Amino acid sequence: MKLISIIIPVYNTRVTDLQEAINSIEKQTYTNFEVLLVDDGSNDECAHYLDALCEKDERIRCIHRKKHGVSASRNFGTLNAQGDYVVYMDADDLLTPWCLED
Repeated sequence: MKLISIIIPVYNTRVTDLQEAINSIEKQTYTNFEVLLVDDGSNDECAHYLDALCEKDERIRCIHRKKHGVSASRNFGTLNAQGDYVVYMDADDLLTPWCLED
């Protein structure tokens, strides 16, 4: 099975939006994926929530950085991705359950 890297730049996203985005990823029918949350200098509440997500699921990694912008965060995530394929998401996006499989 090929590994898919899902790269999500995050900057002060509401926790409820992040929860919904991560829930949509966890419901994928294709399960060989990694999630790279690239924290672009978020406030403490958001940063702590990202760390908690990493503790909950070993497929999720968080990289904390100082503010560089969304494009630089996507590029940084791409450099750190280990997957055969890359999917880019925003922190408030939702995936259909069969998105990765398709």
